[in-house]
Amino acid sequence: MKNNRKVFGCVGYTALVFASMEPVSKLLNGQVNPFTLTFWRFLIGSAFVFPMAVREIRRKRLSVRARDIPILAVEGILIVCLSMGLLQAAVFRAKSAALIAVIYCTNSVFTVIFAACVLKETLTKRRAAAVALCLLGIYAGCGIRNREELFTVFLAFASALAMSLFTVLGKRLMDRFPTKVQIGISFPIGTAVLGLLELSSGVLFEIQVSGLLELLLILYLGVAVTGLGYLSYFWAMELSGAFMASLVFFIKPVLAPFMSLLILGTGDFSPTLFFSVALIVCGSLLVLSEKKEEKT
Repeated sequence: MKNNRKVFGCVGYTALVFASMEPVSKLLNGQVNPFTLTFWRFLIGSAFVFPMAVREIRRKRLSVRARDIPILAVEGILIVCLSMGLLQAAVFRAKSAALIAVIYCTNSVFTVIFAACVLKETLTKRRAAAVALCLLGIYAGCGIRNREELFTVFLAFASALAMSLFTVLGKRLMDRFPTKVQIGISFPIGTAVLGLLELSSGVLFEIQVSGLLELLLILYLGVAVTGLGYLSYFWAMELSGAFMASLVFFIKPVLAPFMSLLILGTGDFSPTLFFSVALIVCGSLLVLSEKKEEKT
């Protein structure tokens, strides 16, 4: 019972802070470049996950070889530079932060496509139906009226795909490194690469922090969302497995409109958005129910 409370506490905290990411970062729109914000967010977050990886390596006496670094670097670039960078750019461009959150949550389903291509896993009829439901959910919720909105949706969709590929590559290394070790090493590498790119473009330090509020928002995104959020997510996975931890991506799209209302003062409560959420959640349930059946 005590263990269950810990799991639900971790899942609840992670879903809450992950759902707050889009509307909180929206408050910083116009004050910082989206990729620069992503860099500072993950620089702070890496301070939490890197020591965790070091402890895990020592505890399990793991060996990180030179040939492992390129794969971990690719993971870092995928999650930090591409997935989170593109997600942040989509949030800044979008009228509805909730819609971007919903699109991003499709990453858990699109993982099955990459798993079929990279890991040679079978693309079953149920998984294909799940992908179709999520694509239909994205189409139903977007309401695209012009090229600018189309590009914004494309950024969010590309962010979800990059996250899916990151997950699949992580599965390839699971026999050697637990997820905590992978993110503890890949996050700092991805952050360093993004920092170098931003430094070369001359925008790394272009942050208009006009008061304490902006500084607190950046610290919140770095500490509560990235650092503690991912720690909580993977702790839930460690305590109860991937199935329970994946509940985060069911709860987040449902919470997204309410978090936008709470933080931004405006929320997207249109029927089309909730129809989109329902389709995406149903698609995710198809995949997860199949995984659960395979384990029983």
